[in-house]
Amino acid sequence: MEPLHRAAAGEPAGPEATLTPLFAWRAVRKRWVLLLLTTLAVTLAVTFFTLGQKKIYRASTTLQIDPTPPRPLGRDVQSVVDVGAGSYWANREYYETQFKIIQSRRIAAETVQTLGLHRDGAFLANLPAGWIRPPVGEAG
Repeated sequence: MEPLHRAAAGEPAGPEATLTPLFAWRAVRKRWVLLLLTTLAVTLAVTFFTLGQKKIYRASTTLQIDPTPPRPLGRDVQSVVDVGAGSYWANREYYETQFKIIQSRRIAAETVQTLGLHRDGAFLANLPAGWIRPPVGEAG
């Protein structure tokens, strides 16, 4: 009953009652093997768990068509065509033209050739990346 009475009076109950850096260091030195093995086990478990997860990739893009592009040579240099100096209808026509160019068959064909998509069976069958297209004669 004595330690409880002293602790209630505001005095520490014993030398281990307060956590000091020296006390913590002694505890670590006494159990260093257990701490090392626990750290190693947790690190290995997290590593294998992370490597075993299915990889999920997500990409997004923003296409910005700017009718008033920056002028790195200064304001004094005249551009060939000033597309941003028109009215609402001129800007609208500019944007529609840019979208038609981006959606054109020529741009699509160059993209397919550059990325080699015409040789990718999974792409042609609209399968997720990394899948192999099954042979045509088999039913799946």
